Amino acid sequence: MVHAAYRSQSLLPLGGGEALAPESLKGERVAAFAGIARPVDFLQQVEAIEAEVVHFQAFPDHHAYTGEECEAFARAAGSRGAKFILVSEKDSVKLSAGSFSLPVFALAVEMEFLEGDPLLTRYLLGPLASREEKPVA
Repeated sequence: MVHAAYRSQSLLPLGGGEALAPESLKGERVAAFAGIARPVDFLQQVEAIEAEVVHFQAFPDHHAYTGEECEAFARAAGSRGAKFILVSEKDSVKLSAGSFSLPVFALAVEMEFLEGDPLLTRYLLGPLASREEKPVA
């Protein structure tokens, strides 16, 4: 059996710039939104970095964000005292930093194998390793 969990890796500024450690937002008031299959999982990742989530909105998976939606979200976030907006990496590629009145960061996550990593590697790579090399004619 393989057990894995997502781990927050970094905060990537929308529009470019130097990445920050997720811990840098510990205790900060943030707003977040996600248009992914399981937006609650994203919210849990944000909560895991111990940021204070003052506003969260879930959008449908693969949502095409409009400028009006981004502006409305930023206004709602600001009215609740948020200093930053966090989005998923998947959503970040569909957004423009200029659509927001607050700094926006994509929360980059990575999968961490807690148990069974060698088993998974053997399962995935085993068939490739056992193939015999055949000469090309």
